[in-house]
Amino acid sequence: MIKSSQTGYYFRKILNKALKEKQAKQFDDVFYQKYDNITFGDTTFGKFFKNSKTLGCCHFYAMLLTKNTLNSVLKVGELKTLEASVRDEYLEPFEHSWVEVGDYVLDTTAKQIFKKDYYYKVFEPVAYKSYSQNDLYDEKLFLTHMYWSLKNREFFLEDIFNKNFKNKYQKYKNDKEFIDNLYKIKKEYSILIDPIKNKEEIIEK
Repeated sequence: MIKSSQTGYYFRKILNKALKEKQAKQFDDVFYQKYDNITFGDTTFGKFFKNSKTLGCCHFYAMLLTKNTLNSVLKVGELKTLEASVRDEYLEPFEHSWVEVGDYVLDTTAKQIFKKDYYYKVFEPVAYKSYSQNDLYDEKLFLTHMYWSLKNREFFLEDIFNKNFKNKYQKYKNDKEFIDNLYKIKKEYSILIDPIKNKEEIIEK
C-alpha cells in the first residue's frame, strides 16, 4: 500500500509538470485581489484565502471559492490517476473537490488554475456530485456542506467554522429539513468518506 506521503509526492509531481508545461499557473496576487471586495469575518475573502493552508481541506475551500466565483461549479469526486497502480502498488481512492469555471479548473489544494482539458487528462477526475454557485447561495445546503467538510479536519477547520459559521448553524440545528439534508449528503458521499462523526462537542463550544 502506498503511504499518504507518497501520494502527496505523486500529486506534487503532476502539479510541477503542469506549471513547467504552461498548462497551469499558480494563484497569484492578481487572483487573490479579485476577492478583496468580498468580506469574510474581519478580513476579505482574498486575504483569507491567500493566507490559508488548504492542503487536506479541499472540499471546505473549494466550496468557499465556488460560492464567491461567478459562473463556477463545485465538483465532488475522485482523482482516478492517484488511485492507479504505481510501481505495482495500490493507492487508496483519492477523494477530492475542485472548482470549474468555463474551460478552467481551480484547484484549491494545489492553489493553481489549470486548463480543463489538461486537468482531466492528467488526473482523470470523476465527479459524483456537482453544485453551481447559485446552488450554494441556498444557506441550508451551504451549511450542510460546511458541516460535512469538518470530517476528520477539526484540527484545521474548527476555529474558522466557529468564527464564521457557528451562529448560522445554530439557527438551523433543530430544523428537520436541515438535518435530513445533512444525512442525505452523508449518504451520498459514503462512497468517498467515513461516516460523519458526532461533532456536537465541537460546534457547541
